[in-house]
Amino acid sequence: MENYFNNKKEIGIFLKWKKHIIIVALLAGIVGVIISFFVKPKFESIAVVYPANVLPYSEETETEQVLQVFQSVDIRNTVIEQLNLYDHYKISKEEPLCAYYINALWDENVSISRTPNDAIKIRVLDTDPQMACDIANSIVNEYNLFTRNLHKSKFAEVTELFNRQRVRKFVMLDSLKNEIKKYNEMGIYDIPYQAKELAAASLKGGNTAKIAEMQKVFNEHSGDYLVLTAWLEGEMYGLSVFLNQYDLAFSQHDRQFTHVSVISSPEVSQKRYSPVRWIYGVLFTLGGFLMTLLAIGIVEAVRKEKSHI
Repeated sequence: MENYFNNKKEIGIFLKWKKHIIIVALLAGIVGVIISFFVKPKFESIAVVYPANVLPYSEETETEQVLQVFQSVDIRNTVIEQLNLYDHYKISKEEPLCAYYINALWDENVSISRTPNDAIKIRVLDTDPQMACDIANSIVNEYNLFTRNLHKSKFAEVTELFNRQRVRKFVMLDSLKNEIKKYNEMGIYDIPYQAKELAAASLKGGNTAKIAEMQKVFNEHSGDYLVLTAWLEGEMYGLSVFLNQYDLAFSQHDRQFTHVSVISSPEVSQKRYSPVRWIYGVLFTLGGFLMTLLAIGIVEAVRKEKSHI
């Protein structure tokens, strides 16, 4: 019952001051709308991209890897310098906290996030619609260049390793060929054929001393010759496999691929993103309403205090 009378009393006070409350709230709303006209409008430009030609570096998904690169300080600083955003945001590089201010404005105006469909959304706000579009485009372009250079650097190490291995393999092949050439000079060049010919010559009873000499050389070195020729064949096969791997690594190093597929290109917006004037009107109206209630509460409390004196 006490709550009922308290509520009735509060409603009575509200009705008593309702004209004042309505007038102040309406005036506050009008002021809010007027103020919104003095707020410099911002325009939005959005790019949506999917990862493409991305090599895995960890257990993260391609989208997570791409997102990390997009959010890197290197890309941020490159875009800031490339588009001269210090001048655009009117920040002097002589200012001790210039880096703090430019990064704060970047964080305020640039948002790079993952969509529910595993795409990357780049959202840029700026007072200049063309600049908003340029920043979004520049972020995508710099990501491509950054990732391409990252891949080049990685595969440069691989191709350099392959080059060193290639040199060693050709040195080994030359060494084996030279060793085989020595046996050729001794008269050993085709083991199955020569074994058959020597056997036939012995049966025919030709120059026995010469055949015996040839047989001696053949018996002493044919085994080593077979090992060397088998070794050479193995190295030649290994070289063929190796050169295929080398060509693949070199093509990866030399490629000029893009590393994102642009699903939605950034555009120069014709419609402002902010301020939304009706929101200003509603917020100022609500603020005026609450401030009026607070003022009425104070006035009524003072009057009540004076009536008890």
